[in-house]
Amino acid sequence: MEYCFHRHSDDFSNCWSISKRDHLAPREYVSKIRKHGVYDPIAELVRVNPVASIIVDTETFHIVIANEAVAQLLGYRTAQLEEHSLLEFVPMEDVAAVQHAAEEPPPEGETRWRCLRKDGSLVYVKVKYRDTIFRGRPARFVVATESSTAPFH
Repeated sequence: MEYCFHRHSDDFSNCWSISKRDHLAPREYVSKIRKHGVYDPIAELVRVNPVASIIVDTETFHIVIANEAVAQLLGYRTAQLEEHSLLEFVPMEDVAAVQHAAEEPPPEGETRWRCLRKDGSLVYVKVKYRDTIFRGRPARFVVATESSTAPFH
């Protein structure tokens, strides 16, 4: 069973599903989340997503929210990812391309990028992203899966 929480604004309207935890009623579940910090349904959506996901501030490139799947993919803890800029996780020669991509509208479908793991090795990822507003700032919601082929950006 899933519960649906709504967020509405002029340019963004979506239904975010959050899985039921510990067989709690919706009110008890929300109460449990709020007890451990400020309740944010968008952040919770990213955190519970089984696919590697982040929210990135598009002006600063700061990773605002990261989930466990992306942490495992790159070899970091989520808190470590959230302390840094996305640009620190791409090879230096790809930084300009990432900055340019942030100025363009999100592409239809997916694109491929190279990322750096904690051990310094490269991982090729297929990414899909879309623009959003997160905590009042322009951001991108990014979902990534590991790819066996080189990027084509």
